[in-house]
Amino acid sequence: MGTNPVDALTERELEVLAMFSAGLATKTIASNLRISPQTVRTHARSIYRKLGVTNRVQAILLYQDSALGGPGIE
Repeated sequence: MGTNPVDALTERELEVLAMFSAGLATKTIASNLRISPQTVRTHARSIYRKLGVTNRVQAILLYQDSALGGPGIE
């Protein structure tokens, strides 16, 4: 078995990804974390790159699967 790509995320990236998974919008995440919406988008790009995905839905699916101990998406 390989390593979990979610483990490569920083604490802040994990916070952002958890909020994505909860269905929060970029502006809401920015407000909750007291950062700019542009910073949220920067974190999102880093998350997608580290997880090897191209969008929020794929990142959320991988995150949720990871939380359940699954193998992730192919």
